[in-house]
Amino acid sequence: MSTWTDETIACPACGAEQPVRIALGAHVSRAPEVRDDVLARRLHRMACACGARSELRSTFEYSDFERGQLLLVAPADRLEAWPSLEAQLRRSVHRAFELGSPHAQAFAEGLRARMVFGLEELREKIVVWSRGFDDALIECIKLRAWRDDPALAAPDSRLLVDRVTDDDALVCWWFARPGDLAPGRVLELPAAWVHDAERDRGSLAARFPELFRDGFVSVNRLLPRDIVA
Repeated sequence: MSTWTDETIACPACGAEQPVRIALGAHVSRAPEVRDDVLARRLHRMACACGARSELRSTFEYSDFERGQLLLVAPADRLEAWPSLEAQLRRSVHRAFELGSPHAQAFAEGLRARMVFGLEELREKIVVWSRGFDDALIECIKLRAWRDDPALAAPDSRLLVDRVTDDDALVCWWFARPGDLAPGRVLELPAAWVHDAERDRGSLAARFPELFRDGFVSVNRLLPRDIVA
């Protein structure tokens, strides 16, 4: 069951207060509209009468068990905490599934458990999984983009997939800072890069094993970013 809390939040620009609904646990099987809200960039977004827009800072669990997805979502500016939050996610999966009934244990084998920072990262996972892509390969493609344009690897920046074209190209939004709502750049990574990554999966998994297991599957764990050199 999805759980929510009602709070009153002040606009960061003008200070005006308004009531908001914040997810503590969002479970798509019971509330399918949550997935739609994430994709439409409505979930945890606040628009003030003064014109300012902001994203609510919240840590919550997003689950879509019909699609085999469980994600722990933390605020975008908590990236430095990924090791402890990844460990928290793994403990949760272990308690809920691996120590449960045989049916639960079988379900855990096909579960994709991920740690993401901010709603844009949550949205990206849903987008690429809906097209049947391995998110580890998507992260490897971002490494190729870093090498092609080192400016994309600027500290604190994020390169996230906004949508996938019909021919498998990745339309990406680049955010200069955590929590930015509008991208600093929009670029397209060619479909050929996607196909190359699928072909080279074995060698990529051997080189970047940390991207090919559950948890924080993101190039942003591969710091320092001189990996692009």
